[in-house]
Amino acid sequence: MIFSKLLMLVGFAAASNVDNVGVAVAYGFRGARIPFSCNLLIAVVTTGATLGAFLFGRAVGEFLSPGTANLAAGVLLMILGAGALFVPSCRRLAAAGGAGGVAAAIVGSRDGISLREGLALSVTLSFNNLANGAVAGLAGLDLGVLMVLVFLFSLATIALGSDAGALVGARWLGRHGGRVSGLLLIALGAMAIFL
Repeated sequence: MIFSKLLMLVGFAAASNVDNVGVAVAYGFRGARIPFSCNLLIAVVTTGATLGAFLFGRAVGEFLSPGTANLAAGVLLMILGAGALFVPSCRRLAAAGGAGGVAAAIVGSRDGISLREGLALSVTLSFNNLANGAVAGLAGLDLGVLMVLVFLFSLATIALGSDAGALVGARWLGRHGGRVSGLLLIALGAMAIFL
């Protein structure tokens, strides 16, 4: 039981930050550096969005039995995952491909991004965290551990994605980041229902 809860926490943190990888790869591919100050800003804003949504989800969960809350969380996760898989990325603001396009438009060929651009990017990336955070709260996951994991995953995915983009390019993650997130959310939904 403890292992499955830990796995769900890590899965939520990863799913909430998959978009970060696609965006950071797009920046890195164009040779634009994301300074640590912007990376830290993104981590703080996206974690804050997750926290707010988590508290909302937990408040809703107070009115439901544990079994009903887990079932609702599982179904919602599967719906979110299916949306990430089947809705075109150009029509989803928080999809990796769409966010990668935003990144490409903002960055151009410059060497780095400003804190203002970092703030705009962090708000864009927060949309995915809102839905995931609400469902995590509904599922009754540990708030403290989840916030720490979301924050650390955000820092890591931006830093690693930027480096990967500089080496490899943004095309694959730009196209498939949303699908990776969708499959992960569907798996988490199944875990919430059946474990």
